[in-house]
Amino acid sequence: MNPGTASPDRPRRLLLIAAVSLAALAWLTFRFTFELGLLGWDSYPMILTARITSFGDFLGTFTEELMDGRYPRGHWFRPVTNLSFALDHALWGLNARGYHATDVAILAGNALLLFAFVRRLFGARFLVAAAIAAVLFTIHPIQVEIIPVPPRRADTLCLFFTLACLYVLARESVAPLRWRLSCGLLALLAVGAKETGVIVAPLAFGLAFFAAGTRPIPARLKAAARRSSPAVLAVALFAVWRAAVLGGLGGIQATSLAAITEILDRVQPYVARLLTPQPLGVSPAIGAVIVAACGVALFLLAVAVYRRPGTSAVAERTKIRAGLLFVALWFVSLLAISALAAQVEEWYAMPFVAPYAILVGVIADRGVHALRARRLSLALPALGLSALLLVNHAVFSPLFHPYPRWQRVDELARNTLRRFEAATLAARPGRSAVLRSFVPGLPRRADGRGIRSAAILSDYSLQAYAELVMPERKVEIVRHDANGPAPPPSSPDVIQVILVPGPPPHR
Repeated sequence: MNPGTASPDRPRRLLLIAAVSLAALAWLTFRFTFELGLLGWDSYPMILTARITSFGDFLGTFTEELMDGRYPRGHWFRPVTNLSFALDHALWGLNARGYHATDVAILAGNALLLFAFVRRLFGARFLVAAAIAAVLFTIHPIQVEIIPVPPRRADTLCLFFTLACLYVLARESVAPLRWRLSCGLLALLAVGAKETGVIVAPLAFGLAFFAAGTRPIPARLKAAARRSSPAVLAVALFAVWRAAVLGGLGGIQATSLAAITEILDRVQPYVARLLTPQPLGVSPAIGAVIVAACGVALFLLAVAVYRRPGTSAVAERTKIRAGLLFVALWFVSLLAISALAAQVEEWYAMPFVAPYAILVGVIADRGVHALRARRLSLALPALGLSALLLVNHAVFSPLFHPYPRWQRVDELARNTLRRFEAATLAARPGRSAVLRSFVPGLPRRADGRGIRSAAILSDYSLQAYAELVMPERKVEIVRHDANGPAPPPSSPDVIQVILVPGPPPHR
């Protein structure tokens, strides 16, 4: 073998090293979750309705609404997420460690796919970009709003299959049948995990279009349509299937196609969650200026890299520019689908972390390249900004920054379940039991720090828990403000548990 010839086993060794390293990083960052219970309003309803104990249950996964319609704020159909909970229940029962292990494994899988996709999108030489993107994605503080709460894995599963589809699609040569089946199947799994998976269709088309080189636009459009057709067809078929199951568009009550006009209103909150997911300890006005300055700097550096990719090879320049245009399309697609949601939740920002991490990684990579070429006008700002962002995210990641509110939420949830179970077992059919000081979630801190989506339990959470652990008893949950008489039990064989809200505990 010539000294300059790379070993054919090197890519496999590199991928193995990346897999082990990213799995270790994901575990170190979120090892605290293994001590938590099944948090979030939807955990027990998801487990209850996802269980597969018969062939009818298995068919129901593909023909019934998510949580069998128990979710009070809307209507969803997510069979892939449902199957993940069915598998977890089959393996672990109600042991929360197994569910958290699954979520950490999905996080590590996403980071590895991102690493591999960056090198396929921009070229094998972009090792620095791939490594930084994967690490930044894993430790980004917005993950702390998702990983501890199993039902929020719908977002991470959706991203996993989206990245897998894009990775396969970015391959330059693959057997036609194998390519069509894998791309279509992965796109179907992405949208089956969560509705935001529909962006796999425009992303697949855009990736194929930008990869078509400098051919005339009609030829590129035709090639992109042909290459992305499996993913687009899979998304279209799932949309029809979903509408048939839900009897319409579904979603939350506020969902509307007219909300697409609000896409620009989503830019600021998601940029803020990406750049400074935790407040910087300065005044809100100064914090907003810092976020805006970092956002503008990131955009200008991306434009600078696009204009001068730092390579003399025409093919490589074309590939870098195509990759940056694809990342821009990814951001726009996410903003469009997020606008349709008609609301902003903290964990909704997680899908944005993937293209954001790629952008930061590419800018850092080109900064290193510019430094070697002594182009300090690009090297210093590119390396400075990417280092600043990476350090800021690392400092506020669970690697170095504690988030005791999750332990507090876990303590409150366990205490509520103990009191609920004791009250239910002590009550007789036809009678009511009262559960006082019921707290569904902790309010945000006034300074905005820490966990901002600390959900504990809701009425339908306790209803599902009762059906899981006390199936021999008929339990009816009623929320009541204690200002008037509570309604009587609906039948003589029902145990009614009245939830009386109380002030959130202070600590």
